[in-house]
Amino acid sequence: MTITLLRDGEFIEVSPEDLKSGLKVEDKGRYFLFSMPGKDDVVLGSDITMPYNPPLRRIEAGGTLDILCIGNSLTADAVEHLPRMLKGMGIGNVNIDVIYHGGWSLLNHWNNFRNTKCSRYVYEAGNDDWTEFNPNLLDDCGADVLALREYDVVTLQDDTRTNCSGWSEEGRTAFLEMVDCIQHARPAHRPSIVYFAPHCPAAKLYTTHNTILWELFDGDQGKCFEAFLAQMREVTSRTPVDLFFSNATAVQNLRTSELNENHPLDLSRDGTHSDYGVTRFCESALFFQYVLKPFLGADISECRYAFGKSDDTPGKCSTPVDDRTRPIAVEAALNALKTPFEVTRMSEEKPPVEGLVNYVLKLCDYPISLEDAPGGVCTIKKAGAPAGIDWEVSGEAHDKFVILNGSANGRYKIGANADYVDPFVMKTSGLAGKKISKVSVWMSSGVKEKPSRVSVSVGGREYLPPTEAAVSTTAVKNTGFEYSADCGSSTEGEVEITIRSTAAFYIYKIYIDYEQE
Repeated sequence: MTITLLRDGEFIEVSPEDLKSGLKVEDKGRYFLFSMPGKDDVVLGSDITMPYNPPLRRIEAGGTLDILCIGNSLTADAVEHLPRMLKGMGIGNVNIDVIYHGGWSLLNHWNNFRNTKCSRYVYEAGNDDWTEFNPNLLDDCGADVLALREYDVVTLQDDTRTNCSGWSEEGRTAFLEMVDCIQHARPAHRPSIVYFAPHCPAAKLYTTHNTILWELFDGDQGKCFEAFLAQMREVTSRTPVDLFFSNATAVQNLRTSELNENHPLDLSRDGTHSDYGVTRFCESALFFQYVLKPFLGADISECRYAFGKSDDTPGKCSTPVDDRTRPIAVEAALNALKTPFEVTRMSEEKPPVEGLVNYVLKLCDYPISLEDAPGGVCTIKKAGAPAGIDWEVSGEAHDKFVILNGSANGRYKIGANADYVDPFVMKTSGLAGKKISKVSVWMSSGVKEKPSRVSVSVGGREYLPPTEAAVSTTAVKNTGFEYSADCGSSTEGEVEITIRSTAAFYIYKIYIDYEQE
């Protein structure tokens, strides 16, 4: 007699002789494991979408923890500080490999899992830092890296757009197939699968890095955050991942802290990626506390890591990690562990502004697109500070729209030679009833022979007649020139700025002084 065990279309035949020879059958949840002395193990797998691994647990004395991370640059951000943190804490038994490709989703990773198209970041236990950390060295493939070690933990991070817009059926299938491949790579040593949600793009624009926030969510970071959480719920409820954590929540927590009050790019370095210092550290602290602590027994509170780089240049933003900023970042991470689906405010909300308000709009922090704007009007929601104001931007293209965001110089370039925009109009929506005393426009002309002219009206009355703007020079390429309208003390109504030009011009910041009732 032969016994046939069947599971989801797969089968294995077991004879009485097998049973007498010491055959062991273990139900592993996602598969049966058949083992017999002197013979290779046999796996009978299934696609049951339920995790079965026990919680992460302390490794045995003398053991080494092996971690594999699969993702894109947001995974690289999340783990970049870990080697130096471990070294400073005297921890020398953790290996970390990263399978990296910039901009890839997990669907991209799976479709190329056996192709040499990825970079491998390497941290070997006990070293001072990464031994390999080159995003441009695309000479590894995921399958080869997966075969290198018996990994205890594998983390998965999807592309930001996938987290925003949800899975396609193809994406979900690829995710399940990748997880299945990881689980079966070492049947007798199945790693814990950990999914994490990356952080949301910054609420300030930098070139074209984070236009997704405006393309999909009208510039509303809260809507983006909810979409990320919905994706995380989808993954954890419909796939066999074991555990999850949310960098999205940790970074949103950090953004409510005092560290974000004067940060030029909302605690990012370029609108999309983490600030090199404190934001990366916050993500590494969350990774440490959630993934490493159960294995190692060490706690992030023991960390005294410092990172001294300071830079407020957009594209290079770095906030130092020191005795002042470190506890704030750790608190943001710990709060994300306690309430992963809810932002924890870390500083008091500022009371409504009273009295005289000195409003400033740095235009290049927000996207402007007139090419396909409904009704020819581009709306910018809640822009500027200290209280966001809605703006309506419109213009008439002569040939085609040329609108270039020059964040590096803090400006927009509107028009180019024959492709000029005339008129270019910006109008507030929401200042009605406010008493406006002054409006200042910082701009410059792009062509000496074809100067632009700017005018300002409040409540339909012109306070700055058409005024020629000086041509841009190297000395003012980051500021432009100021053109102001003094409106007295009782002027009410919406502000309208009109620029007439037959060539390119640059626009930087707009200041409005008004009385808040």
